Amino acid sequence: MQNDNNKNPELAAALLYLLGEPVPHDPKLEKEAGQIQNVAGGHEELFLRIIELCGKPAGPMELYLCEKAYSWLGKNYCRQTIQFAERYLESDGWEDLSGRMEMVEGIQVDYGESRRAGVLIDLAKAQEEIGELRESYSNYLRAYELVPYNAMAVIKAAEVLLRFRGRTETLNFLLQQRGSPYYDPIKYRDPTGKIQWNGIFKELLESYILKLQKRKTEI
Repeated sequence: MQNDNNKNPELAAALLYLLGEPVPHDPKLEKEAGQIQNVAGGHEELFLRIIELCGKPAGPMELYLCEKAYSWLGKNYCRQTIQFAERYLESDGWEDLSGRMEMVEGIQVDYGESRRAGVLIDLAKAQEEIGELRESYSNYLRAYELVPYNAMAVIKAAEVLLRFRGRTETLNFLLQQRGSPYYDPIKYRDPTGKIQWNGIFKELLESYILKLQKRKTEI
């Protein structure tokens, strides 16, 4: 990342999109990104190429792309994920990720906040991997505040809490989440006009509560 001669964050965004990360990008660059993908030796090489294309990342776009690339690279790159996640969260955020609302199975989702929560989850996961459990727990909760309808943010926080506080406190934490406004299934109409119920929050929460209740010893 020390050489900006080949810097092209727009191409980096197109390449990251082709690799499965839903980032804003120029569709016209997908062909060039696809050519890079076709000749690469594997996913690790491609994610490192994305980082290279961001040059010396300074703006929110480059910071976000690098953070996502490092998070996809996994546990060997936890320190880098943490570094770029924290830098991104200190910024004003990538403008192209904000200002959009969408309905997802009866829930109004702020796209920008959901993407910011995703960075917090990446950060928390990397911190958990290197043993920074309290910091990890705190950041899972920060993500949960942004996406209170996302039961997985709750469960990931609980998994970390279990490691340093034990079963009883974790179970109490989860039971408190039954008071969430998203606990009761949400009624909505799907694109065909048919009435559906979104009960995923309750289903996931209760499944994990049951799992903990079956444990016989304190951890």
